[in-house]
Amino acid sequence: ACEASDWQSDTSLHCRHPGGLMSSHRLMITAAGGVGTLSESHSYDAPTIRMKGGLGLLNSPSSGGGTITVIGAGFGMFGSSVQARITTETSNRGCEASSWLSETSVRCRTASGNSGCKAVAVTVGFQAGSATMAVSYDLPSITLVVPANQAVRGNASFSISGSGFGIEQYCLRASAGWTQAEATEWGSDTGLVCLMPRGLASTLPVMVTSGLLVGTTTDLMSYDAPIVWAVWDVDGSNFPGQGGVEIMVNTSSLGTFDASLSARSAGSACEMTRWMSDSELSCKLMIGLRGTSFLAVTAGILAGTGTEAYSFDAPTLAEGTDGSNNTNSPTRSETSITGLSVGMYDSSLQVRLSGTACEASEWISEVEVSCKVASGIAGTLRAAVTVGERAGSVTELLSYDISTLVNMSFGNRPGTGGGLTTIIGAAFATADYSPGARVGVTSSEATAWLSETTVVCTAAGGVGATRRVAVTAGLSVGTITEIASYDTATIRRLESDNAPAAGGVLAPIIIGTVSDFGYTDRARLGATACEATAWVEDTTVICKIAAGLESTLRVVVTAGVVAGSSTEMMSYNVPAVSSLKSTLYNRAPFSSEAFTLSGVSFATQDNTAWARLGASAAEASVWVSDSSVSCTLTSAFRSSLSVVVTSGGGAGTTTEALSFDAVTLFSTVTGGVEEDDDGENVTTTSRANLPSTGSVSITISGASMAVVDYSTMARLGSSACEASTWVSESALVCRAGAGNVGTLRVAVTAGELAGTMTEATSYDAPTLSNSRRVNVPATGSVRVTVVGAAFGMTTYTAAGRVSSTACETSAWHSD
Repeated sequence: ACEASDWQSDTSLHCRHPGGLMSSHRLMITAAGGVGTLSESHSYDAPTIRMKGGLGLLNSPSSGGGTITVIGAGFGMFGSSVQARITTETSNRGCEASSWLSETSVRCRTASGNSGCKAVAVTVGFQAGSATMAVSYDLPSITLVVPANQAVRGNASFSISGSGFGIEQYCLRASAGWTQAEATEWGSDTGLVCLMPRGLASTLPVMVTSGLLVGTTTDLMSYDAPIVWAVWDVDGSNFPGQGGVEIMVNTSSLGTFDASLSARSAGSACEMTRWMSDSELSCKLMIGLRGTSFLAVTAGILAGTGTEAYSFDAPTLAEGTDGSNNTNSPTRSETSITGLSVGMYDSSLQVRLSGTACEASEWISEVEVSCKVASGIAGTLRAAVTVGERAGSVTELLSYDISTLVNMSFGNRPGTGGGLTTIIGAAFATADYSPGARVGVTSSEATAWLSETTVVCTAAGGVGATRRVAVTAGLSVGTITEIASYDTATIRRLESDNAPAAGGVLAPIIIGTVSDFGYTDRARLGATACEATAWVEDTTVICKIAAGLESTLRVVVTAGVVAGSSTEMMSYNVPAVSSLKSTLYNRAPFSSEAFTLSGVSFATQDNTAWARLGASAAEASVWVSDSSVSCTLTSAFRSSLSVVVTSGGGAGTTTEALSFDAVTLFSTVTGGVEEDDDGENVTTTSRANLPSTGSVSITISGASMAVVDYSTMARLGSSACEASTWVSESALVCRAGAGNVGTLRVAVTAGELAGTMTEATSYDAPTLSNSRRVNVPATGSVRVTVVGAAFGMTTYTAAGRVSSTACETSAWHSD
């Protein structure tokens, strides 16, 4: 039924048509119980294919299984038995699977095939649509042939690997070059086995035909090229130069028939070549003038070469007819040289004496040549004859006088070299033969030939002492010993004359002229070599200073075999103490705890490092590092102390680095040792109050009064005790002097340390017991004697008062 029907008039009706897949349809109208029909009144659009595409595939693999998506229209609003087919003129194969995607696309999984381009048809319901040349199968692809090289006789199996060979036998054929394989056997979609035909080509293309598809790859196979194994005749592999000898050639891969076979010796073809078998041929040689020669064999378009396959006889020299030794003279001499195999004719004959060709060479016969000798300066010479490419020689045929040195203008040179030096001698040649002069083993910077007896040279820089001088002219060498020398090194100053004890710093050493470049330069500070020495320029050497602890040192620089030195040029930093590390920087006087001294230049190793506190050495000192020394404290009674660290020959000091606890006072009591009624000694104590007459012992209790008697003293107020006796680290006995002050502080000193306590003791106050006159007139001016105690041992400005009025005069008489 229509999705919606709308009456318009007696003759018109609107209907909204539903989707469908049929071709032609009839129409039926129902109105008020009446029915009317019309056959084939309308139809649906057939499917149409507009384009093809795939998920990364343009072609389908010949084995099938590829996925393509057909794009078009009219494929229905839902999956209605959608079927896609890939068709040719002779086949109509459906896809292995078809999947409806939308009204405009259908997905198809292709079946296997081996034709070219094919049509695609899509059936939806009862309707079908198609498109020609829509899809194709991959051509066969060849990736590997094993083995890739075959014998020329053929009849050997080889395998072809690749893809697209089909999932079954599709009239499969393989070809090597343009020759079909003798047999082809299908193995799988990726492999074939073939039987190789015979041939004589080099690299070949390989072709595989599967059904209507053809795949080809180039330069994948080849036939074995001929290989020359041996060349011989009855006398071996060496032949006379006149040629005409028929030789046998052992080779391989010549083929199973005579395929335009040819052989070449060096650059010349054999006079005759004859094929005998797949592995042998014969060749008649031409005249030859070469030494060892290669032999090239061609069969078809294949070529093989054997190098140094055979040789022709080389010239053999016996002697020269003129046995005299010719010196370097403007005159020329003729020398006749006899031998064998000098050639059947003049073949660019050339005679050389050592490295110099004769001024003229003449071929006389197969056994004799003539040479016009040139002037020269070599010693004994060999003679060489070349005929074509062959050469023969004889040694020690001629000799020339060697150079002789007599004197030179300057015997001593600066280490930088330079300056012209004239060398006088003989036999320096009649022309400039690239003369060279050497001082020791070093060539001069420049050498100029002036005459047969004079050579001028510019000496190179050097560092040797006495040296020999050698002059070479051509191959001739003349020498004279101990005729030249170089200046020794001198040290002027050291840029950095002080270094840390750890070393490792670079110090330029300014020296006198030694050389223009480094001759294994070495520097030493004292008896210790620098860690590294680098030459910078003619007057500067840089030394990496090693660790050390000495004070002033000498510096030694060696360059080559020359050495220079200077004394008191350099010193190391003395140890420097920067801080003291401990749990307490103020110590008890009797403490023996360890503490650490920090600083620099304590040495890179234990060089008998010691520490002192004030004037006393530590009980123990242990080197820790270049910047740290650990030591154990001794007892002492000083306030702030300096610390001294010695390492090797250096010492470093820091002041006020450490102090000891000051004396601490707790209490004072009077008393002493007295005999009791039984004659025993007993200690008596009482409160710390003293009679003004003094001479009473007082015991002072406290701490840090030293572990031994360090001249311990006590004071009461500002007066020292008449006697002070150290008892222990916490007790001191003091015999008080006379006094008349009230409360007093007590001070105790032990060594350089002091401690005080205020209001620690007092003297008895004056007491009155009687007056010699108790009644006086109102006019006054009457003497009154007052009797009592504690008036003092001397007059302390004694003054008396009556009531609140002072006496007119007061005079002290006694205590």
